[in-house]
Amino acid sequence: MDAKTYQALLIHSVQQIENITDPIAFEDSVFNLLKIIRLNKIFQFDRDNQAGKADGFFIIENLAVMYDCTLKSDYEAFKEEQIENYINQLNHKAHLTFNTKKWMDQRRQKKFR
Repeated sequence: MDAKTYQALLIHSVQQIENITDPIAFEDSVFNLLKIIRLNKIFQFDRDNQAGKADGFFIIENLAVMYDCTLKSDYEAFKEEQIENYINQLNHKAHLTFNTKKWMDQRRQKKFR
């Protein structure tokens, strides 16, 4: 894809996200945007029993990044306890196991150390 087409796709994706009010559609659109910016090692967590957990994670070289989408404007207060829980999980486990839904809806289980 040429630069102009890529730019148009990126702008269109961002404009769509700005108008979303449904949390699940927002999560999916953010996931798609992250794919558009070429994060190839990206995974969505399975939505079954997802409450209080991140929406997904991506890997860049040896760095794994968890992300969590929210439409709330006061997200810092809303997510503070959840972020502390993530930190505690990372501090107390040698590895984490995630049930994920990868791009194209392939279900897999991944382990990271």
